[in-house]
Amino acid sequence: MTRRRPPPRLAAFRGPLTALVLSLALGWTVAPSASAASPAPATGEVYGFLPYWSMDGGIDAYLAGAELSTIGLFSVGATASGDLDTSAPGYRAITGTPGRRIVADAHAAGRRVEPVFTSFGTEANAAFFGDPARQARAVEALGELVGTLGVDGLDLDVEALDPTWIGTYGSFAGAVRARLSAIDPTLTLSVATTANFTGALMAGAAIAQGASDVRLIFSDILPNVVSQVIVLLPLMIATTILTESALSFLSIGVQPPNASWGTIINDGQDLLYTRPWVAIAPGIMIVLTVLALNVLGDGVRDALDPRAKLRVEA
Repeated sequence: MTRRRPPPRLAAFRGPLTALVLSLALGWTVAPSASAASPAPATGEVYGFLPYWSMDGGIDAYLAGAELSTIGLFSVGATASGDLDTSAPGYRAITGTPGRRIVADAHAAGRRVEPVFTSFGTEANAAFFGDPARQARAVEALGELVGTLGVDGLDLDVEALDPTWIGTYGSFAGAVRARLSAIDPTLTLSVATTANFTGALMAGAAIAQGASDVRLIFSDILPNVVSQVIVLLPLMIATTILTESALSFLSIGVQPPNASWGTIINDGQDLLYTRPWVAIAPGIMIVLTVLALNVLGDGVRDALDPRAKLRVEA
């Protein structure tokens, strides 16, 4: 996900492909994310990052009204030995009263909760992923944290990773996954990556550790793009009709003896004064067809996403 620091309150990310969020139980699922959003009805997976500096009493009312499926508690980090940094404010907030209250309330509302493990910076990541002992200790410490908090999984947020460490990153994600599965097979691992080429490579490395391509496509990607495809389809057809008619009118599209609205309009140019309907009729049909397809696209969009409608009340 493209972010260096979460917004002041809660960053909610919902399905589209700007960033990669991989949820992993016995297999991985990808939930693409969009920009931060205020409380709105959830349609599919809505993942919200809650930073430690917002884990106060004031956030409870917001969370109660926010339609989230998963809350990521941001964040905990590792020390030079691989142990979690218990002196960091994020660790204290997540393991203290604020974090435990949020976990209890989220579970009561039927939401999932994951603490977020972060590692930011090229040098910090090189030091961490270049030390197998440090990684091994971090895996154990993260497993202990998940078990102690009674949460539903863990999120790995690694940014500014040198591409040379991507293989090691994938192995670390696989080790964390195995540790969580050993604790409870229902625990999930999600991975946040930046929306760039390196992030795509990181996602590929994570998938190589056990993700199912079929499950990735059919359990998350398709459900999040099918509505957009359905909406765009009539608009694409309308654009295709206009393009084909224009090319045929210029005699570089459909060629005789095949017929096209564009070629008919072209043939009717010489008959405008005697039989104008020869050129006017196909022109009217092009206009009506394109308008009908645009109206259809708008109607499908409103039906699939009622929140996109604009209502003006007197």
